[in-house]
Amino acid sequence: MRTFVLNFNRTVVLESYEGYSESIRCPYESQYQNNLKYMCRGNQRSTCRRQALITSHSRQHGRFRLDDDKISGKFTVTINSLTKSDSGSYLCGVQRNSDLDVFSAVELEVKGERSYCAEMPVTENELSILFLIGFYFSEAVHYAAYAVVPVVLLICVLIIIYKYKCYNVRGML
Repeated sequence: MRTFVLNFNRTVVLESYEGYSESIRCPYESQYQNNLKYMCRGNQRSTCRRQALITSHSRQHGRFRLDDDKISGKFTVTINSLTKSDSGSYLCGVQRNSDLDVFSAVELEVKGERSYCAEMPVTENELSILFLIGFYFSEAVHYAAYAVVPVVLLICVLIIIYKYKCYNVRGML
């Protein structure tokens, strides 16, 4: 499970996969540490609190969990067992008593099941190293083919010499 920290200035795009869990950390200013925190689906700020999926008053609801770290000034919403239907826009909100609530936004894209190869991205340097290893290995195989014939012939000659000497030693006895 990964954790993504949102900020107030821009929408964070989060890609994940079916069956995974993701944690989204939503920041708030210290003066709001005792205020209601919540997350809703969509991007309608005016109705977000009324349509909240989870709040700091109901910390667990279905696949959603909200944990508030008042010391760091961030609350974390974890969504478990993601499905493709979880894809879309979400808002983290903090209720302010005398003013408009404060929001940060995330766009979640849930893809199909993740393959093993997708879990291990390959960098350009790793690709270069793999190419060089493959090149040298193919060259080694190429040269080995030329080396096999003489080695086999040498082994045959040594066996013949050994048998000849064994035969001659027995004949002398």
